[in-house]
Amino acid sequence: MSTRAPASGPPLVIKYEEDEFGDEVTQPTFAGRYDVVRWVGAGGMGSVYLARDKELDEEVALKVLRPDLCTPDRLELFRREVRLARRVTHPNVARVHDIGEADGTWYFTMEYVTGVALGAFLRESGPLDVDRALSLGIEIARGLAAAHAVSVVHRDLKPDNVLLGPGGRVVITDFGIARVMGPSASATITAGLPVGTPAYMAPEQVEALPDVDARADIYSLGALLFEALTGRLPFLGESPFEMAAARLTTPPLDPRTLRPDIPEEVSELLLRMLARDRDDRPATIGEVVEALTDIAGPTPSVVLGRERRAPARAAVRVAVLPFEARAGSPRTQVDGLWEDVVDALSSVRGVRVRPRSALASLRGAADGALVAGRALSVDVVVEGSVTAEQGVVRVSIRATSVRDGFQLFARRFEASIDRFFELTDRIAGELAHALGGQRIAPAVGGQASPPEAIDLYLRAREVAREAVVADPSPVLDLLERAKSIAPEDPNVLAAYALASLRAYFLGVEGAAAYERARQNALAALAIAPHRVDARHVVALCHMHAGDEVTAVEIMRRLADRTDYPLVHESLGSTMLETGALDVARRHFDLVLE
Repeated sequence: MSTRAPASGPPLVIKYEEDEFGDEVTQPTFAGRYDVVRWVGAGGMGSVYLARDKELDEEVALKVLRPDLCTPDRLELFRREVRLARRVTHPNVARVHDIGEADGTWYFTMEYVTGVALGAFLRESGPLDVDRALSLGIEIARGLAAAHAVSVVHRDLKPDNVLLGPGGRVVITDFGIARVMGPSASATITAGLPVGTPAYMAPEQVEALPDVDARADIYSLGALLFEALTGRLPFLGESPFEMAAARLTTPPLDPRTLRPDIPEEVSELLLRMLARDRDDRPATIGEVVEALTDIAGPTPSVVLGRERRAPARAAVRVAVLPFEARAGSPRTQVDGLWEDVVDALSSVRGVRVRPRSALASLRGAADGALVAGRALSVDVVVEGSVTAEQGVVRVSIRATSVRDGFQLFARRFEASIDRFFELTDRIAGELAHALGGQRIAPAVGGQASPPEAIDLYLRAREVAREAVVADPSPVLDLLERAKSIAPEDPNVLAAYALASLRAYFLGVEGAAAYERARQNALAALAIAPHRVDARHVVALCHMHAGDEVTAVEIMRRLADRTDYPLVHESLGSTMLETGALDVARRHFDLVLE
């Protein structure tokens, strides 16, 4: 075992192991107790990681505070947050375990809940039906009732602080600005400042009154349910603060004006919860539970993902900086490996990768990875170095949270040069897991390829990238030569299929190029069934053969499990031509991201 710390962020004890490939795995351990598994997300106060608590022998959510927020006043607020949250024990509230500090880095741990934030679900799937919205409201209100019973007010209830777990479990999280109710409550930290999320704040929070009580949570729950039912908030404004100010002067909209099928008793309850004067709201959250239960009657479980596909979680924004070439490694190999990793990660649902065009200028940047990451507005920055000598390629990869400098992944990979393409799968697969995305299915198929074929393939990619040429013949020539050397390499076959299809689209070649594209794409899939690029070529072949139904079905299935931009671009273009403008826009928005 060796002890070392990253240049920025909390100390890590790095445990070295070897995986089945013989690659050196580095397992970050934080504060001597928590084995860091992967990134989960980021909030206003810091980043969240999935970790294994070695003392409790269970998975926990490890929340690390941003160093710039660790002022004495902020730390007092932080300590109070944890002390208050530990009072609340209820199935609808995430349990808080521990609070601590490691060499100047503050953190706390809480129950790790799998699932998706309600905010992400609503953004993806739109408004809920009335029965499910009522069931959701009952579960949230029960969790709030447990908090209020021990004199804890949440004060920042919003869809992003509600998690939808397995089996319909609804969990409130992040009592980040809760405070004790009653005359003894201290207001020294936040006095005179509005505390909460503006879009969901109660009027008394907007006015920064010192005696905010449980009725503020009732108001926020009313705003949350209004949005869950209608798809919008009860007040309009050009900014969240304008919306917050509007509730001081105007009454909320009647939700039935936006959705007439909402029952009158539901509308009346929401308008009471959203009353400007808190004395006009239900007096306790218990009254809200009772009212929702009376309206709902026997209600279904809140399993919201059965009818609509929900995102796995909020996407993590990643920048993979250009890899460093060491020991005379050929730049073509280094750049080819870097580009393949960027492309592979770009197809992972839940990971948003900055495009290569935005990153190439950062090669060798002297300011450091974290400065580059902040400039690119990403959550995580990935660095890598490549050494190729005596027929062996070695790649060192590390990933660091831009928000707090926490090194969440470090690993060394190694392969013989004829297994060069396997490195992409292994690097991207492990990175995807560390970043909380879905694991990448192997796209290579396990074949070894002669170094000459690898070199020709990489040169073809470089030629294709340098300019969008009208004549694809130079690319085709390189790929034909690569295929003659490695006729069963799925990378070469898929690239050759795409280049052939492009020659057909441009009119450079006729039906022979179309058939060549189809056959090579099918051959690539026979060897590596999970290749998205080859299946995309097959879909385009169906499209240009007049079989639009099959083409759209293939692309829809791909779009359901991948964020590969070209698939969504093709599907968006097809939906645009058929007049499905809203669907087309969703796919184009994803491509732009």
